[in-house]
Amino acid sequence: MSWSREVGASHQISRHLWTAIVSTQPTLARLAAGKRGASRVLSAASLVQEARNNLFDRAIAFADFHIAVANASGNPFLTSLVVTCFENLLKDDLAFVERLGASSNPAKAGHIAALIASGDAQGSERVMRDYVGDAIEKELASRKPRGTGPARR
Repeated sequence: MSWSREVGASHQISRHLWTAIVSTQPTLARLAAGKRGASRVLSAASLVQEARNNLFDRAIAFADFHIAVANASGNPFLTSLVVTCFENLLKDDLAFVERLGASSNPAKAGHIAALIASGDAQGSERVMRDYVGDAIEKELASRKPRGTGPARR
């Protein structure tokens, strides 16, 4: 992936990596519900809420929260995918993760963690889908060139 960033496909690679994370997180949240790793998810969500004022800390907390959910799921294959995606993003496009973390709702991370800890699989999946969807929608909107919409009459 690093070589493709060197030839100018950096933003596209970041979006592909985030798409992989977004695609798996709702399922991982459902799988994590009620499992032993829920306490780590609660701790990671707490860090997301505490890191409100520092973009770097928020990005790391955001990534750690998603990795904690993946670990709690008990699925080593999807966990490996999420970890690899975040490692690449944090190494090669930290600004992308900072924007995602900054645009995410810290209270939603706490809500997801509470649902996972309580064993609410369907609620965990639903709120996680909203959480990651909100973050990517805001990121995509921030990248949209201004003034490129349809002409007004």
